[in-house]
Amino acid sequence: MIKILSENLSNKIAAGEVIDRPSAVLKELLENAIDSNALNINVYIDGTDIRVDDDGSGMSKDDLSLAIKRFATSKISREDDLYSIHTFGFRGEALPSIVSVSKTIIISKKINQDFGYKMEVFGGKIVKISEFGAKIGTSIEVKDIFYNTPARLKFMKSEETEYRYILSIFEDISLVNSNIYFKLFKKGNLVYDFFPEDIENRFKKILPKGEYKFLKLNYLTEDISISGFISVPEITRSGKDYQYIYVNKRIVSNNAISKAVIDGYSNFLDNNRYPIYLINIDINPDAVDVNVHPRKMEVRFNDLNKVYSIIKTEINKLLTGSKSSSFYPISKNRNQDQDITHSQRFVYPEKNHDQNLNTNQQRLNIQSGLNLLDISVNKNNFNVLQLFNKFIITSFEDKLQIIDQHAASERVMYEKIREHYSTSNIELQSFLIPYSIELNEKDFLIFSNNLETFQKTGLDFEIFGDNIIKISSLPLILKDINLELFVNDLIADIKEYKFNRTEDKEHYIIATIACHSSVRFGDKLENDKMIKIIEDLKECKDPYFCPHGRPTTYEIPLDELLKKFRRK
Repeated sequence: MIKILSENLSNKIAAGEVIDRPSAVLKELLENAIDSNALNINVYIDGTDIRVDDDGSGMSKDDLSLAIKRFATSKISREDDLYSIHTFGFRGEALPSIVSVSKTIIISKKINQDFGYKMEVFGGKIVKISEFGAKIGTSIEVKDIFYNTPARLKFMKSEETEYRYILSIFEDISLVNSNIYFKLFKKGNLVYDFFPEDIENRFKKILPKGEYKFLKLNYLTEDISISGFISVPEITRSGKDYQYIYVNKRIVSNNAISKAVIDGYSNFLDNNRYPIYLINIDINPDAVDVNVHPRKMEVRFNDLNKVYSIIKTEINKLLTGSKSSSFYPISKNRNQDQDITHSQRFVYPEKNHDQNLNTNQQRLNIQSGLNLLDISVNKNNFNVLQLFNKFIITSFEDKLQIIDQHAASERVMYEKIREHYSTSNIELQSFLIPYSIELNEKDFLIFSNNLETFQKTGLDFEIFGDNIIKISSLPLILKDINLELFVNDLIADIKEYKFNRTEDKEHYIIATIACHSSVRFGDKLENDKMIKIIEDLKECKDPYFCPHGRPTTYEIPLDELLKKFRRK
């Protein structure tokens, strides 16, 4: 029999769409605070309990009781308003969804009131409303989230994992609203103190510690404005963290815009290395639909091709010779040549997390498609040459062999390190003075959670306090690497990949070590070095693929060449 759901059950279902974890609570509360024209916003985190205080316009007693009712909103009043939305919230679903699955206390006062009001709401039901001495603005405290929906509660991650999501939301929203004073406290301790400032300075505070060189985006017409920063090609990461896309100051996820950025870099960017960027698209609200999904992370443009084309073109113009900003980083103890070299390395397959691709069948399909063959070396009759400082070219019998020098070297190094790792026989180099690296809060959490795995793979990392790590020794093969870049890549890779097993994580950490200790894509090699790489590759258990799944070698039969030149 068909029934009309109760309001309480409807709210809980809606909460599943809007509120799926504590960070979603923070997102909605921060957006409401910004919509209230607050200039000061404080966030307090204690486990998964969240409180947000603002000095915005506040609510009256009547507003308080209405605010927790579904579809109650001050942002829109008619259907046409959906096509010209200027606020973050507009559906009237967020707060009702939050209070329906938590114990919530709301304190608010409007500017023209003598006193404020305090409302306690448990599981969507108002327990009490009373007069309360309060400052102008609103304070919302959300406790015991999902206490009355145990099925959803069990899907919550660890407290530290949820805290990382919370930090990401705080960074996403505070970054683009740099005119507002944001503070974040964790269990009473101040973590972030973002006073009003230029967006460029706030961007620097959110990025990993270090120095950067960025180019400024600044495109303006009557109907669209695109601003922000993109990193120079020498500054890249192995993961897609620290990439921000905003539409009318709303953080969004849009594959077409992300692709426009990468396409704009064109040949300036190595495969599967990712730039750091912040792009804010200001566009007439009626030219973009934000009413696509309850969480409002997805948007739909009326003319996506136009937006894509502008971003791609403007980025390409910058990279081919525009003026750069004063925002200039490149880590200490690095010169430009080192940066260029280190930017040319880590290449991943599409996201699969088992070692050396997903299944044997996939590997066979790739191997068959690439016409890979056994690598053979006859020193008495063996010639090599290097192409573009990236590929080793050899001929053997009636075949031409093309070898990716970095992928081949990486496979060789990986198997050597793996062998030493399995026998606990990793040769280490100790530092006379330990090397210290300062991380931001989010990256430090990831580092701390993986400290034991790092140490098992020969990385003698220690926590020094105040988000500082200390490196006392490293595997000897890493003696010449850039340590800050190496650590940042390790963290980026852990963020990028979802590891289901400890073995997977160890695999990728060892692969990162192998990558940083291998011949680079772009290094000029002597003949003896090229022959040595091929000899060592031949002895590998899996010579056809680098540890991330990319082919190491490709062969072209002589018959195929003869046909191409119409000799056969």
